Amino acid sequence: MRLHHQTLNQGCSAFSIEQSQSSINHRRVHSCGMARAVAVALCCAAAAAFVAPAPRLRVRTRASAWEKSCWSGDPYPQRAPPAPAPLPPPHITTYAECARFAAPALAIYVAGPLMSLIDAALVGRRGSSAALAALGPAGTISDSATTLLVFLSVATTNFVARSGCDDAGAGDLDAAARAATTGLALAACFGVAVGGLLVVKSLPLSLWYAGGSGDLAPLAARYVAVRAYALPAALVASVAQAACLGARDSVTPAVSVAVGAALNLAGDVVLVPSRGLVGAAEATAASQYAAAALLVRKLWTRGFLCRACFEERRRLPRLRDCAPFFRFGPFVWCCVVKLFLHNSAAKTAASMGGAAAAAHTVIFSVAMFCFVLGDVGTSLALAFLPRFAGDGGDAAGRLAFDVAAARPSVANILRVCWTISGVCVAASSAVVLRGARAFTTDGAVVTAVAACLPLTAGTLALHASAVTLEGVLLVRRDLGFLCGFYAFLAACVAALHGAVARRNLGLRALWGVYVYFQGVRALAFAWRAGLLTPRAFLAARRPARARPPTPALAAR
Repeated sequence: MRLHHQTLNQGCSAFSIEQSQSSINHRRVHSCGMARAVAVALCCAAAAAFVAPAPRLRVRTRASAWEKSCWSGDPYPQRAPPAPAPLPPPHITTYAECARFAAPALAIYVAGPLMSLIDAALVGRRGSSAALAALGPAGTISDSATTLLVFLSVATTNFVARSGCDDAGAGDLDAAARAATTGLALAACFGVAVGGLLVVKSLPLSLWYAGGSGDLAPLAARYVAVRAYALPAALVASVAQAACLGARDSVTPAVSVAVGAALNLAGDVVLVPSRGLVGAAEATAASQYAAAALLVRKLWTRGFLCRACFEERRRLPRLRDCAPFFRFGPFVWCCVVKLFLHNSAAKTAASMGGAAAAAHTVIFSVAMFCFVLGDVGTSLALAFLPRFAGDGGDAAGRLAFDVAAARPSVANILRVCWTISGVCVAASSAVVLRGARAFTTDGAVVTAVAACLPLTAGTLALHASAVTLEGVLLVRRDLGFLCGFYAFLAACVAALHGAVARRNLGLRALWGVYVYFQGVRALAFAWRAGLLTPRAFLAARRPARARPPTPALAAR
């Protein structure tokens, strides 16, 4: 019995073991099937993901800094952010602003002829006739040095005006300081170099300008040498005046010019009787140093000189900082062509001889003073128009210029210049008609002067417009066109003066060349500036309305 139970238990345990093994095997087979199914599903999903692109999901984890600064409350607003406010339109220069600027600036342009007149009057009355004769070539040599370096003043005015600084403290003072400091450093260096050259070559230059006269050349050479020692001060004063004009401050240069003229007059009264022509040169040199010191002190108090930072640190300007100034160097060629016009006209008139030559001297003396007054248009353009120029330029270095936005300002500047031209025409006509006998008592000369009055008036009426539009092209830095056009004018003037001399056409034909020179300049510069296009005429006829700024101005 016990044996039977043991056998039965062993059989049941064996059967249970077999059952458990069979269930284990069944589970293994089932799990393997499930694994195969999952693997096949994963492969199909991967293939579908590879063939069909997955949908784009925009997941934002945090708000941007711009949203945090623009919005408060909900960091994820449902509505679009407001559009940025448009930039304010550029300020339009009014007629009153131009007139307030031009009135003191006229003194700057009158200063040179006024000082020459003071020297000539005192030397002629209290010196010798030989000294008065030598003053002509000596003064021409001394004044030509500053004329050939006028591009430094033009560049300084342009760069300071682009900074936007003015008497109210607006604008980028650091940019104005860099421009003024660099311009003054270049003026001092050029003044020392050119002044030293004039000291060494004063006698050969005087001999050439005096026509080889051994009596006049030594006197002229001593005058040139004394003035050459003051050439650094003259150039520094010129560039400092340009910096003030770029900041739209024409009062300080006018005060400095008045102080210099007063010192020059006092020095001539004291020194000319005892030292002659050399005393006149010493008085002029002292007045130039005084004017330069006054202007530099003004720039220092305004912060233009004590905070010039280059590459985020204060230092003196280097050669690479001066490179933008030399881009205005080609403007020297334009000045040379203008001098060529006057010298060629004087030579042609001298070949006529007699009353015609004397009449040309009288007319040119009056016209030259009026030319100087009309030159204020260039300063007006350089001071008020750079705000309409962009920062980028084309391959030729010409800046982008918003002609449509600048047209009202250009029109107001031209109106001021036309006012000056009208005054000059009226004054010169009165002098020619009523005061010609103050220059000469020869009736033939007076008649010849009166016969040229319409041509003289036309020349003076067009001059201010021509130089103002030339200033617009200088703001755009369109120096390639200016140089090429002045080369064309030089060839035309040479041909016309040659024809007048060969055919003996007379003084009226000679001044007709002046009218041609001024008229062609005015038309060509207006066309180049974009003021004579059909679109410009249509825009001028429409009423003015607000317009968004151009990309060039928005970039600024």
